[in-house]
Parts: sequence; structure tokens; C-alpha cells
Amino acid sequence: PSNSATTTSPSHQKMPPRKKRRLPPPTILQTTIPNSPQYTVSYMHRALTTRTALSTKHGYLLSSSDDGIVKFWKILPPSTKKLEFVKSYTAHDGPVLSLCTDREGDVAASVGSDGVIKLYDVSTFDIS
Repeated sequence: PSNSATTTSPSHQKMPPRKKRRLPPPTILQTTIPNSPQYTVSYMHRALTTRTALSTKHGYLLSSSDDGIVKFWKILPPSTKKLEFVKSYTAHDGPVLSLCTDREGDVAASVGSDGVIKLYDVSTFDIS
């Protein structure tokens, strides 16, 4: 007996169109990022996170990774348990070996495997 009846399997049924997710509007901190090739907007490290440093005075957490990136994160109110991405620097040509802030929390420093030390003004996210 031949089976001439065709059946529609669940995998061949037409799926309803997906709703497009809308991204929230950029925050004030994100819109004040200068337009320059050294700045990029990204929300996570693409390589292993190697170090973190905290500036309680300004309310920022800094993080670094194996690909030489240093990122600034705004610490939101404790009730939210969240961080807000602020800025990212391609600071070194290799892994970041050390990341720290001074006692006051105004200046941060990163040391890379490239032998370079970079200094950051935490209050303005500026690099020197």
C-alpha cells in the first residue's frame, strides 16, 4: 500500500512573525561619549575579564580583560543590583595585568603586558 497522503509536520508549519525588540534609548552617559575611533559602545568584555577596581567616591567600577580593554561602569542604586556601561578603551596591546585606583578614587591606572601604564581620570573617564 502506498502512502499518498501528505502530512504536515510541526517543523514545516509557518511560524508567526517575531516581534522586534526595541532597545531602550541611550542614557545621558552614553550620549556624551566623544565620537572618536578609540571609543566604542559595547556592554561586555569579549575576552576573559582579568581585573576590577572600584571608585566609591565617583560610583564607578572599572574592569579589564585579556584583550587589553578597560571599561567604566556606573554603579546604580543598590536596590537595582545593576551596573550601567559608560565607556570602553582599547588601552593595551595585550592582557591587562593590573588595574587599580588611588585612595581617593580620582585616578585609576592599568598596566598591560605591553609594558605600558595608562592613567585615567575617573570623574571624566579621560585617559592620559
